[in-house]
Amino acid sequence: MQFRLTQLTVSVAGVVALATIQSAAALSPTLSPTSCTETPTDLFFLKINARGKDEFHDCLWLRRRGGTSRENICSFDRNPLRPNSKVAKEVCGNTCFCQVYPTDPPTSEPSNIPTHLPSSVPSDLPS
Repeated sequence: MQFRLTQLTVSVAGVVALATIQSAAALSPTLSPTSCTETPTDLFFLKINARGKDEFHDCLWLRRRGGTSRENICSFDRNPLRPNSKVAKEVCGNTCFCQVYPTDPPTSEPSNIPTHLPSSVPSDLPS
């Protein structure tokens, strides 16, 4: 195992101290608890609904949620009342962390959807 040495300068009441901190952080990549792979139909536990029933959803449902809603759901930890039910960040790693979604291939036709920001280079064609 390799160790990383970090130097830290600390100033307290005008006294400057230089400390060397040795951490056991490996310099080589480590396995992550999540990955960027998922099966869109895999289910995760969302909550216990108002009727007391467990509510599950799949990764495709999560992918369709808006950014803030998706981020909030991906931040949930396991519910202590359902410790064996996996949450979104454990099941939907791509949607929660990598956000690599399959896209349609490009077409030769222009989009009918206007952009909200101006382009960096003006076009010679009228819109």
